[in-house]
Amino acid sequence: MNKADFLCALKKELKSLKKTEIQKNINYYDELISDMTEHHMTEEEAVSRIGSPKAAAGEILSAAAPEQFRKKDPVLIILILASVLLAAASLYSLWKRTVSLSVSIDSSVAIIGGADGPTSIFLAGRITPPIPLYVVTIAVIGAAVIYYIVRRRRK
Repeated sequence: MNKADFLCALKKELKSLKKTEIQKNINYYDELISDMTEHHMTEEEAVSRIGSPKAAAGEILSAAAPEQFRKKDPVLIILILASVLLAAASLYSLWKRTVSLSVSIDSSVAIIGGADGPTSIFLAGRITPPIPLYVVTIAVIGAAVIYYIVRRRRK
């Protein structure tokens, strides 16, 4: 494994740390490997002397202070959960409408009338889909995506 592969693997292992902490540790190991190569070692020998990226990351993470870790964003978690639940409800509603229309008509027909008057036919049933559910689902998913994009650009 060469230096670039080692540093890339180390960066992946340290993803739970803040970006500044990750960069600080990557710079440290980059400098360490560069120093070893200046003393007539190949990159592969220097990397093998350090050990695996997983072991190096384990040491870094065990020594890291709690404030060095990334914090979970509760707003994003709530938006994602709401998006998933609303999308599931919307998909269930669509599926239910499709199945009920193909199997049986979900409506009632009543004929009222007699021999001496006009005959009336009444139709009752659900004709419109739950459009407010779909609108709310799209709005919450849109809010989650926008919040995520804005939050990523701020970092």
